[in-house]
Amino acid sequence: MERTRDQWEPDIRMRRYSDPADRSAAIRIWNEVGWIEDEKREQEGLAVFLSGADAWLAELRNTPECMVATMPGTVMHLSQEIRMRAVMAVSTSRVGRRQGLARRLTAHALANDAQEGELVSLLGMFDQGFYDHLGYGTGAYERFISFDPAALRVEGRPPVPHRLTMKDAALIHESRLHRMRIHGSCTILPEAASNAEMILSKGGFGLGYFSEDGRLTHHLWAVPKGENGPYRVDWLVYETPEQFHELLRLIKGLGDQVYSVQMKEPRWVHMQDFLDQPFRNHLRTRRSELESSWESSAYWQVRILDLEKVMAVTSVPGRGRISFNLQLEDPIARYLQDSDGWSGIAGAYVVTVGEVSHARPGHENALPTMRATVNAFSRLWFGAASPLSLALTGEIEAPAELLEELGWILCLPIPSLDWVF
Repeated sequence: MERTRDQWEPDIRMRRYSDPADRSAAIRIWNEVGWIEDEKREQEGLAVFLSGADAWLAELRNTPECMVATMPGTVMHLSQEIRMRAVMAVSTSRVGRRQGLARRLTAHALANDAQEGELVSLLGMFDQGFYDHLGYGTGAYERFISFDPAALRVEGRPPVPHRLTMKDAALIHESRLHRMRIHGSCTILPEAASNAEMILSKGGFGLGYFSEDGRLTHHLWAVPKGENGPYRVDWLVYETPEQFHELLRLIKGLGDQVYSVQMKEPRWVHMQDFLDQPFRNHLRTRRSELESSWESSAYWQVRILDLEKVMAVTSVPGRGRISFNLQLEDPIARYLQDSDGWSGIAGAYVVTVGEVSHARPGHENALPTMRATVNAFSRLWFGAASPLSLALTGEIEAPAELLEELGWILCLPIPSLDWVF
């Protein structure tokens, strides 16, 4: 006999996380999913992370079995900085699996974020498909590179860097907030985000440079493995191209002992341009722990929380203007209750895209019509997928003329979050 949804999902109580009363439950959940072990350092990192997060718990039998944590931030859409909420962690205990806890609790958290005025939500996914049910669309491919630092083609020696530790945590976070940014890049505003990453990166270290007035202008944070590596660079922070080159010289200087460095490639850089004989080094090190290689992955997702407000702050200059009807579906509604106070953004809209953009509820018979899920339209708005590619996969339906013109107007730079979460 087929089971009903109610039979699959026992009574669930959702509430805010309360520290320190719920800390032991949070430690247990993260321990059971394998994110931390029973180390004091890792438990401290979790506590620091939660101190800056808006966290929610789902209870089964009056026991917390699922936790969702979000943090406020901003994301760049071309030259516009837009309010954003990042889903930083979704974790379900062994007892709570297959009960619908993660989706329902994440939907509950998003409803709260939307009501507080957040415009967009971003998250890092464990695999594609799960968060599609909540209206998220898959982002652009990001490139990850491993290389021998001695092979970097940068001339000169860098100045002697300063060693950065947890004592410099406030300066490090401030430096990340003021780094060079492009379309799609985001910041996580609470200092706890950077602090927790540093604590949880076992053996992590920082190297950087200060301005004359004592401001940390550019730096890197890395995690070593053994004597020869690989070293994993968790982030590179800089404000100018010259500072980026200086950090590359710093990394090259590690090459007398470190044979491999791993990092996410900055979106506006082709790291292959900075490497000597990249294909030869790849073949020479293939299948080794110190392999020089490239790989790409679309590991993050995006969804719009308020279409009218998002379009009001969207500006796409220099490419004309287009208006159309949008019939928008939002799958998140099935995971929300009346008490959540928000039911998603499904509905009929008249949308205009251009230097001055807007969306309003309604329908105009003279305009062409697009049918889309919020998943697909979020990808389209962000530049993570083109109108043609979304039409080919059946995620949007629209006349060919509308797709062609939107493809020209929304020919955006490929977005890159530039902040892993």
